[in-house]
Amino acid sequence: MTIIFDGRGFARRKNEETRRRVAGLLEKGVKPTLASIFSPKDKGSSLYTKIKGEAAQALGIQFRAKEIKDTGDLSVIISEIEKLNNDARVHGILVQKPSGESDFSKEDWSRIISTLSPKKDVDGLTPENLGLIDLGTPRFFPATVASVLAILKESRVAIRGKNVVIVGVSEILGKPLAAELTEERATVTAAHRGTRDLAGVLKGADILVSATGTPNLIKGDMVKPGAIVVDVGSPQGDVVFSEVKDIASFITPVPGGVGPVTVSCLLENTVKAAEEQ
Repeated sequence: MTIIFDGRGFARRKNEETRRRVAGLLEKGVKPTLASIFSPKDKGSSLYTKIKGEAAQALGIQFRAKEIKDTGDLSVIISEIEKLNNDARVHGILVQKPSGESDFSKEDWSRIISTLSPKKDVDGLTPENLGLIDLGTPRFFPATVASVLAILKESRVAIRGKNVVIVGVSEILGKPLAAELTEERATVTAAHRGTRDLAGVLKGADILVSATGTPNLIKGDMVKPGAIVVDVGSPQGDVVFSEVKDIASFITPVPGGVGPVTVSCLLENTVKAAEEQ
C-alpha cells in the first residue's frame, strides 16, 4: 500500500522541536530573528514573505520584512543586506526572489546572494555554503534540499546503494541534493526535461526527486514499481499523482507535501544560526 506523505503534519512535528529550541534561546536572552527582503510589487514574493513571517512568529522567531520598491536599483538591495549583515540582532537573512519576470539578471542575482553573510544565509545559497555541501561539511542546506532530505529520512528508505534520479539541475536544489546523496553513497543521476529517453532513466530509479516546474511531466508508466517519489514541483506537481500513487511505495502530494516542510526547515536553519552566532 502506498504511503502518501502528510507534509503539513510532519511540519507541525518538526516545528514543535524548533519551538523548544527557540524557548531555550529566549531563556538565554537571545531573540532569534529572521529578516526578509522582498519586492511588494511582486505578488508571489509578497505572499511567500507573508507565509514565512507568520510561520516564524508562530514559533517565537522575530520576523522583519523589508520592502524594496525599486528592485532595479541593485545598490539599494546590496546596502540593505550589508546593514543586516552588520546587525547582531539579526540571525538569518532571506532575499525573496520575484516569482515572475525578475528584474535581476543571473549576474545581478549572484552578486546579491554573494553579499549575504554565509553565517546568516539560512537558505544556504551563498557560494561558500553551497561549496561546503560539495565538500561534505554543510553549514546550511538550502531549505528545499533540507526538506527533501528530511522527507527521505521519514520514508525510512536506506539511501546507501540506491539508484537516485533527480530531475532538475538547479543550483539551489538539484546540484546540492545530488552532492549530499552522493555523500550518503547513493548512485545519483542528474536528469532534466531534455534528457534523452527520460522515461527509461526514470524507470531505473529507486528514489525519484523531480523539481522542473513542468506540470504532469512524469507519468505512471515512467516510474519503477515501489519507488520513493518526491515531487518538488510548484504550484502544480511535476508528477501525475493520480497515476503514480498506485505505483510508488511512498509519494509526496502537491500541495501539502514538500512545501510545508521547506518552511519548517528554513526556520530550523534560522534557529541554528542564532545558536551558533
